[in-house]
Amino acid sequence: MALPPGPSSSALSQTWQWLRHPYEFLDECARRYGDTFHCHILGFGHVAAFTSPECIKEIYAGSSETFAGGKANAVLRPFVGANSVLVLDGEPHHRQRKLLMPALHGERMHAYGQAMLDLASESLDSWPLDAPFALHARMQDVTLRIILRTIFGVAPGTTFDHIIRVTKEAVEIASNPLLLFHFMQLDLGRRSPWGRFLYLQRQIDDVLRAEVDQRRSDGPDRRRNDVFAMLIEARDDNGAPMTFQELRDELVTMLVAGHETTATALAWSLSYLLRDPELCAQLRSELGTATEGGRLVPERVAKLELLDATVREALRIRPVAPMVGRILQHPIKLGGYDIPAGWAVAPVIYLAHRRSPAFPEPERFDPRRFLRGRPTPNEWLPFGGGIRRCIGAAFASYEMKMVLATVLSRAELQLRPGYEARAVRRGVTLAPLDGVPVTLSARRPARLQA
Repeated sequence: MALPPGPSSSALSQTWQWLRHPYEFLDECARRYGDTFHCHILGFGHVAAFTSPECIKEIYAGSSETFAGGKANAVLRPFVGANSVLVLDGEPHHRQRKLLMPALHGERMHAYGQAMLDLASESLDSWPLDAPFALHARMQDVTLRIILRTIFGVAPGTTFDHIIRVTKEAVEIASNPLLLFHFMQLDLGRRSPWGRFLYLQRQIDDVLRAEVDQRRSDGPDRRRNDVFAMLIEARDDNGAPMTFQELRDELVTMLVAGHETTATALAWSLSYLLRDPELCAQLRSELGTATEGGRLVPERVAKLELLDATVREALRIRPVAPMVGRILQHPIKLGGYDIPAGWAVAPVIYLAHRRSPAFPEPERFDPRRFLRGRPTPNEWLPFGGGIRRCIGAAFASYEMKMVLATVLSRAELQLRPGYEARAVRRGVTLAPLDGVPVTLSARRPARLQA
């Protein structure tokens, strides 16, 4: 068989590099082996990695009978549950996706825009003046509050504060990449990392169960426009509602994965933006056209071209997940190589975003490239693709615009001198080292001058 080339080092050595220096590991593999290579990661197995648009297109166009994405995400099952759309394949995946899509797509975003702006502004009011702090943690707080308000419909109060506290602690524990390996998931009581995570998970479950029971007892409330309410009322093609466990797993997926990934993307965005005062000035000027009565209007913010290009460029240069995978159910020939059944085939998002034919000067942060033209879905793929494209892509992009608009229009931030935004692994995602250390020197009022 003509297998893809790859490192000859042990699986343990490759796994260590993948965990500690993922970008450098991928860059070195691409330099030595080209568009297609093979690596062996403990816990994931043999991975055939692809970076060419042609091979990526073939993977994304493939059926779940051959390319099983849920099996490739099995490592996430202990964190999000067995019914999460992330870990399902075939008809169960199609059913869950169909139930979730209406609440997270299209015009639904406009219903959440003002809440996103307000919550970002409220958070910014609490940032310390003239004292260093990490932006990533602040972005986590903002995106978590947005999820609770727009997805869960939870109003500020005791329950709101409780979920924030429990979720923050659970996410911080789960960010340890060693917990991705089954042998590290040892419940040794509440003082052990995994035992503590399971304890916090049960607390979240208790809150969700009480909320589901209460809402189903009260019946439909047409005044509610949160995603939680829509999912409770959703019915599949047979007229069946989601079970509590299905609801729980999808809500936990949105709660944990949704806020953490967007917060990380925002932190990366600002780590680049704050190095480019001219771009920040141009964005502020553009934001001035999206106000009414001195306040940002979400529908106008969403349509700003340079802001949209900035979000796209940030997701290009530092995709939160460097690759996505599918487990082969049958052997295939792809990119001129024979890939056995049981191997993972993985579009490498990070490397695909650095192909110079689509992205000249790929290491340069240049949002204007997206004003000059749009790459194909197989060249720019921060949310994956095909039937498994991230279901929250529209929500996350819209949210990033609202939060960045608030920060850029109200805050004067300075990066720590000499700061280099190197990556550090947080579970399956890659976040900026030290959380992007900044100082806030000035805070403008929430009401802007048009």
